[in-house]
Amino acid sequence: MATMSRPMASRSNREGRGHAFPVDSPSFCLKIVTGVDLQDGKELPEPAVRKYGNCMEDSIFLKVPNCETSWPVELKKTIRHSRIWLQKGWEQFTDFYSVDQDYFIVFSYEGKHSHFQVHIFHNNNMEIDYPICGGGGGGCMSNLQGSSFPSASSAARDQNSNNLQGFHGANKYKVDKPRFWITMTASYLSVYLNIPAHFTIKNLCGIGSSCNVTLQIEGKRTWTVLCSVSKCGLKARFNPAGWKAFVKDNQLEAGDHCRFELIGERKLKVVIS
Repeated sequence: MATMSRPMASRSNREGRGHAFPVDSPSFCLKIVTGVDLQDGKELPEPAVRKYGNCMEDSIFLKVPNCETSWPVELKKTIRHSRIWLQKGWEQFTDFYSVDQDYFIVFSYEGKHSHFQVHIFHNNNMEIDYPICGGGGGGCMSNLQGSSFPSASSAARDQNSNNLQGFHGANKYKVDKPRFWITMTASYLSVYLNIPAHFTIKNLCGIGSSCNVTLQIEGKRTWTVLCSVSKCGLKARFNPAGWKAFVKDNQLEAGDHCRFELIGERKLKVVIS
């Protein structure tokens, strides 16, 4: 039986840079098996590389629901593009969205060169509750205080100047107080809260250690929670001791959005919406 060739996007639209993606590009799934998959260096699935390997520039851009700007992630490739790894920017991405083992992420080509719409799913096969990100020039990246943003290749940078200008603006817009956002889920409310490891290590306690952190809401009432970071430095969390009291006293529910802002030594202001 004859097969129909897939229509190709116009090469001239991209000023001749690399190959074009097929217009009807199918999605592919990236499975998070171990904690190592959450670090820079996660390899893309072989079937996805075979199909898209020659189409990607030195960076790809990931678009997540509730975030108006895209996350740039640098790529590492073999000479013949037979293998591709997600490099600088990937660990920040998985950390910000609290991706864990047995999660999976669906990548769908968005219709622009090297841009993908991504959807993240829990290990129970339900899509996560995404943090609400600001629009305009900062987007999600404005939450990563002091982070260094991945740089695209010169070709990709020219083509995606609007996106990268937004990220440079986010990096320039360094609010005085580092912060992060988390959307509450049923598991977060009943057990412990996963928090960004890079933020915790930089501002609260070091790798493989625990410390007491003060949470303060408007009105200056405070709670003390036990914070810990795993020995490998990939995971950080507020433990049940203290966190469950904070949840109960503030009547937190699934879907509530909490902003945690550093206002002192091991002290976070919490704004609930």
